[in-house]
Amino acid sequence: AAIFAEEPRVFTLSVHCGENFPARKQQSDLDIALPRGVKDAEYLRVVAEALDSALSFFQPDIVLYDAGVDTHANDTLGYLEMTDDGIYERERQVIAQCIARKVAIAGYVGGGYSPNLDELAWRHCMLHLAASSAFGDLNSKQEIVVDEQSVAHHPSSKS
Repeated sequence: AAIFAEEPRVFTLSVHCGENFPARKQQSDLDIALPRGVKDAEYLRVVAEALDSALSFFQPDIVLYDAGVDTHANDTLGYLEMTDDGIYERERQVIAQCIARKVAIAGYVGGGYSPNLDELAWRHCMLHLAASSAFGDLNSKQEIVVDEQSVAHHPSSKS
């Protein structure tokens, strides 16, 4: 956010735990600091509303999406209580909102501080699974099906 602080053509949005790492955060155009312990439903509602408002107001040509997974309940620094299913749903929602508005999206993984690298890698995969599913739906040549069961029951996943 800091690099774009003086750039009026860029709008930054951050939804995060107000008490997580780092203690001093860069200021975004719209910062939504959540209390510790927020679970899937509340987090997803806040993200959906904030993203809808930001996309409607700013009408970007492209969204650069930092799909941080420090929101997970097992993360050591995030202090939120999301599950694997919740993270997958967040990725799906963000991508779907961009597709619905015909806004290009470039998603990348970030954030996530788990000592279990298999679990951390699996959480980062959620973005790619959601994108494959969303764009597979748009492209009949590529059929990729990711259902809630396969996400919830991945061997290295502990929602």
